[in-house]
Amino acid sequence: MGLKEKQWKRSIEEQYVTEFKQDVKAILGAEPEVSVDWDSFASADEIMYIPTYALDRVKSAFRVLAEDQDAKEEIVAQIKTLQLNNLADNAEENKAMRIADGVFTLEVGFGGNHACVFNDLAIREFLENNL
Repeated sequence: MGLKEKQWKRSIEEQYVTEFKQDVKAILGAEPEVSVDWDSFASADEIMYIPTYALDRVKSAFRVLAEDQDAKEEIVAQIKTLQLNNLADNAEENKAMRIADGVFTLEVGFGGNHACVFNDLAIREFLENNL
């Protein structure tokens, strides 16, 4: 990992993840952990999209779902950690979301085009159907 990647990683960890956790705590009353598989990222051009392609979109889905008390309770009960993994190859075909053992995993191609990631609506619908 070069200098540019290290700078982005630090920015993500110190600023964006901190803001995400504070915002989600205000929305849900709970603060999930955020885990990033840094080894799955090859460049700053991938890392720099974590805030918009993952954190903001998950937060948006949580915000809408939290308007329903039952959905809010299920999110808090079932999601303790948000796990972010970057897909370098065939991201459009292999992108995935799953919830297991308290972990909501988002596997997308952060460096790819919009077809390699999930939008807010897709994330919200996945959560609605899997909580």
